[in-house]
This record gives sequence, C-alpha cells and structure tokens, in this order.
Amino acid sequence: MKEMYNFYKQDYTEEITRLQKEKSKIKQEINIIVKDLTRKKYFINKYTTLQFTGLHDLLTFDITTFKATTTFKMVNLKEIKEKVDRIQNLNVSVEIIDELIEKQHEKIVNQQIYTYIIKEFNKRIIEDIVKGYKFNMCGNGVLKIIVRKNNRKSYIDWAASNKNKEVILANGEIPYKEEEDEFGNITDNGGIKWLVNRYDAHNCWIQWYKQAKELEKFKELPLYEYYTIKFTMSEKGIIKKLNQRLKDKPYTKRFY
Repeated sequence: MKEMYNFYKQDYTEEITRLQKEKSKIKQEINIIVKDLTRKKYFINKYTTLQFTGLHDLLTFDITTFKATTTFKMVNLKEIKEKVDRIQNLNVSVEIIDELIEKQHEKIVNQQIYTYIIKEFNKRIIEDIVKGYKFNMCGNGVLKIIVRKNNRKSYIDWAASNKNKEVILANGEIPYKEEEDEFGNITDNGGIKWLVNRYDAHNCWIQWYKQAKELEKFKELPLYEYYTIKFTMSEKGIIKKLNQRLKDKPYTKRFY
C-alpha cells in the first residue's frame, strides 16, 4: 500500500518540485538585482522616496511614487526605478507560486485516509461482484465471478483448519504431521489431526479477463507489478461471501 500511495502522490510531488525550482530561480534573480543596487544604497536611502532596507521583499510599493529629491550624473534614476519595479513583480510571482504549492499540498490526502478510501472502494467492488455484477477496470480488463460444477470429492477448508491448529498449539498439544523416515517410509508424529475437509456442489473463483491491447500501455506503469488481484479465504473474504450467497440463494448461479 505504501508503494501505491507514493505512486498516487507522484504527480503532486513532481508539480511541487517544479514550482519550488521556479521559485528558487526567481529568488536568485532578486538577489542579483538587490546586490547590484547595493552600490547605490546611500543614494536610495538619502535622496529617494524608498528605503534600501526591505528592498529584497518589496511587494506593495507604489512604483509611481518613486522619485528622487536630487540628481547625480553618476546615478541613473530610471534604471533604479526599473530594477525596483522588477523586484516587486518577481515577489508577486513568488507569492503566486507559494499559493500554488499550498494548493498542491491540500490536494494530497494523508496515507491513512488514502488507505481507508482504497479499502472501502475494494470492499464495495467485492460486494457488487458477489452479487453477480462485472467490474470494468477502465480498459484494463474485467473482473467477474466464475461458477462451475464441483467435480472434486472434497477440499480443505484452510480457514477452519488453521483455527483448529491454533487451538491445538494453544493447549500445548502437537498438530498432526506426516513424516518420512530415512528409509522412505511415511509415518506420523502422533499429533492431533486438524485439517477440515468440506464439499460444495459448486466451485467458484474470480476471473480477470485482461484486454491485451490495452494492457500493453498499462504494463508501462512503474508499479505494474503491484496491480495483482489476490483473494483470501478469511471469514470476511470474497470467496466466503460468495459461497454463503450461493448457499442462501442458489438461483444466483444463473447470473454468472
């Protein structure tokens, strides 16, 4: 889930990084302009309507009010005015970029919320699939339930079996296990048998009908390996839910 969350954040973090680099370039240009104006610091403080202190972060100064009380041949007042105006415009750009960065951060939900949304989404998909609906994965294939007549005599219910094994171990006893001696003879350890065999008239599983042409682009995703479908046999798992539904409503089979 962590890898998927990082993949989800990737577009936002890349945009934030791009904006931060753009902001850094603007700041560098401001530093260069202020450094150049440092040579005229005395003139600016003494003979103009502007103070050199705070020039680096200048943002709301009305440039039309900029003027000098005297003139010097060695000082180009127009050049100073243009550079001061440029600093202010650059700082406006910095302020806009800061707002854009903040908006990007606001779009990113934290990992806890992301995980909750994914789990709830998957839960609702499972509930609909169990009811007989197909789930279209937006060009990446279709998920649906397959039900076939069960020709096997029985199968191992691993959920129930593992519970039996846990109880045996909790009681300090030994679970049954077959062993092979050095002569190849099969014996057992004398433990308590814990496997539970069951039989169902039907057999069901999830089928992912992949659409090859569409999946070619899908495979180019950096996290394609994480796009796998795994179903558990837990009490809350999809297979348990499906089996229970088919037992409660046998007619459901015709929907698959």
